Amino acid sequence: MACCRWFNRPRPVLAIVALVLLASANAMADDRDVLRDRLASFTSAEEPTIDGAPIAASQGIATLYGRRGWQPAWTDRAMVRQLYDQVRRSVEHGLNPDDFHAGQIGARLQAGGKNATYRADTEILCTDALARLAVTIEFGKLDPSSLDRAWNFNRSVEGQDVISLVNDALNSGDITAALEAIEPDLVEYDRLQRALADYRAIEARIRDDFNANARRCG
Repeated sequence: MACCRWFNRPRPVLAIVALVLLASANAMADDRDVLRDRLASFTSAEEPTIDGAPIAASQGIATLYGRRGWQPAWTDRAMVRQLYDQVRRSVEHGLNPDDFHAGQIGARLQAGGKNATYRADTEILCTDALARLAVTIEFGKLDPSSLDRAWNFNRSVEGQDVISLVNDALNSGDITAALEAIEPDLVEYDRLQRALADYRAIEARIRDDFNANARRCG
C-alpha cells in the first residue's frame, strides 16, 4: 500500500522530488569534478597552499581521492569539528596545532560551505591536516623540508599504508577514535604527557603572576 500511495501522489509533487534529487546528484558530481581539478592543479604546483597553509602531501591526497572516485569525505561539519578538536588537543603531545592547520580549519568551520571550489579546498586542507597529525603522533615530528614532499604518505603504520589508514578514518567518520587508536600506549609516554601538563601549568602561573605585578607597578 505504501508503494501505491507513493505512485498515486500528484504529479507536481513527484516532479518537485525528481528535480531535488537531480539537483543533489548534479551538485555531488560537480563537487567531485572540482575536487579532482583542484588536486590536479595542486600536484603540479611548486608550493601549494590553502589559506596560507602549505599542503605537503598533495600527491598522496590525490591518490587517496582517486581511490574514492573523488567522493568528498568532509561533508559532515561534526566530523570537521572532531578534526579541529583533535588538532587543538595536539598540544598534549607537545605539538603545535598551527602545524596542522588549526587556524584555517577553525575559520572554515565558522564560514560554512560556500561554493564547490571552497568545499574542495576544505577537503584538501582537512585531509592534509589529518595525515600530518596521524603520522606525527605515530612516528614523531619530522621536518618535511628534508624529505620528499609527500613525506606523510610514504610510511607504513602497522603494515598498513597511510593512504589506507586515512581513508579508513574518513569512512568511519570517527576521527577521534582513529587518532586515539594510534597514540603511544606506553606508561612512559603517559608520564611525559603529565609532566608536560604540569610544566605548562607552572608556566601559566608564572605568567599570570608577572602580569599581575606589572599591572600593580603600572
